[in-house]
Amino acid sequence: MTSNQAERQGRARYGVALILLLTAYVLDAINQPLIDLAVTVIFVAVLALLLLDPRTPRLLQIIGLIAALVSLASSVVAEALDLSDTYFGVSQLTNVVVMAVGLAALINRLSHMREVTISTVMGAVMAYAFIAFLAASAYRGIDLMTDEPFFAQGPVERSDYAYFSFVSLTTLGFGDLSPGTDLAKRMVVIETFTGQVFLVVAVAQLVSMWAPTRRASREEKP
Repeated sequence: MTSNQAERQGRARYGVALILLLTAYVLDAINQPLIDLAVTVIFVAVLALLLLDPRTPRLLQIIGLIAALVSLASSVVAEALDLSDTYFGVSQLTNVVVMAVGLAALINRLSHMREVTISTVMGAVMAYAFIAFLAASAYRGIDLMTDEPFFAQGPVERSDYAYFSFVSLTTLGFGDLSPGTDLAKRMVVIETFTGQVFLVVAVAQLVSMWAPTRRASREEKP
């Protein structure tokens, strides 16, 4: 496979994955039965797109397959049997593992890229979104599994977890929602810190790859 073919395949794969993540965010705002299962299926589909890359380490592919099966199984059981909030919380935490494996696959792929392409930028954007979705699932999972509300404002809708996660990750801080427990506060700080570190490292990596490419292009001109 030539580099151009690999780039086209990567661009298509990341493009579909980004569309699926956007769909998951939109669906998450619908408070209807089976939405949790639909969102889980989308997360697993995104993970599958990333793991199908032949350059993904075999061990990561195996872990991802196990995480995907467990996540799907727990979501199906939770929806079919209408179990307690605690079980739904466990199901949300399996999504955390799915997103973590996907994030690891993305970071591994981005770290091996040597020039800035559309795939590189799309991969970086998707990795940033993965952090937010991962944190949102963790927030909701913890909230469902504990007696004390995660937010100081009390119980919230399903869509508020993803909204709050993206707001925290981007440090917008509107103030309409705030963590209400010590654990929640620490988790939000970890997400915010991780997001800022990721941006610094990602930008530095992209600039370091972009500079040699521009220099080589200037040298090739007559």
